[in-house]
Amino acid sequence: MEISNKMLAWLVVAAIAVSIFGTIISLNKLNQTSGLTGFATTNSTGTAQVYISSQTVLRFVVSSVDLGTGQINTSAGYYNCTLSVNDSSLGTVTKSAGCINFNNAVGSTFTLQNAGTTYLNVTLNFSANATGFIGGSVISPSFQFTMSNNGTGTSCLNALANTAWTEVVVGTMYNVCQNLSYYQNNTLMMGVKIVIPADASGSKSVSIMAQGTG
Repeated sequence: MEISNKMLAWLVVAAIAVSIFGTIISLNKLNQTSGLTGFATTNSTGTAQVYISSQTVLRFVVSSVDLGTGQINTSAGYYNCTLSVNDSSLGTVTKSAGCINFNNAVGSTFTLQNAGTTYLNVTLNFSANATGFIGGSVISPSFQFTMSNNGTGTSCLNALANTAWTEVVVGTMYNVCQNLSYYQNNTLMMGVKIVIPADASGSKSVSIMAQGTG
């Protein structure tokens, strides 16, 4: 079927009219929105994660005190010798008049450090008391300890226990510090004092176990 030029002209006009009508409807819809809709929009959230584990580390940075070799001056009427060292003596050994020889200094007393990343509750346990450690019977032997914060500040944030000389009782767990700091001032000092009877002899040693609980 042939289409006359007149019919073709009317079809073109109809196509233009439909196109214009569609454009008007589209513009009308745009006016009902609150903004431009020429681009698709979406919201997305990113997350960065990291896990840092805490460390519970308690160690003796000074783990031994060697009081040396000596004897009791019985010829001068003494029947015992008292040796002690603590943080205030800066490693100097305090000796009673009945002591002959033994070391005059040990460098430093026992030093505990919180080397972790969390506050620690610190307990001490000893492998022997005075009888098991020192021995002797002419007079009663003695084995004592004392605790103190480090020399530059308060390292134990709660009240420090056993700050006076305390006789060691074997099998006892001593709770010496709650909340030992892990930064800056993070060390505790432990002093020791022994009384040696004149009839004690031989090489003597004792083990001290320190435990830190986060």
